[in-house]
Amino acid sequence: ADIGEGIAEVQLTEWFVKEGDVVKEMDNICSVESDKASVELTSPFSGKVLKLYGKQGDTIKVGSPLVDIADGSSPAAAPAAAAPAAAAPAAAAAAGG
Repeated sequence: ADIGEGIAEVQLTEWFVKEGDVVKEMDNICSVESDKASVELTSPFSGKVLKLYGKQGDTIKVGSPLVDIADGSSPAAAPAAAAPAAAAPAAAAAAGG
């Protein structure tokens, strides 16, 4: 998701998932808002949501971990991946392009 160039932080406005949910790649996981845009972020991975970083209303730095997702190839206790918060280039790289 493209949050806008030069944005350093966003406000987490809504979670669409909770810990323990199973998500597929490209499922919406949350919405965030900056002074320039409101964007729904999608999961770059399929798997089980292990941890959410932040609560509704929290300010999240762009590039910070947003969610841990176990992809099934590692034990549930070990986070498999972290989706960057609203950093479009990083999100594209994490999703493989």
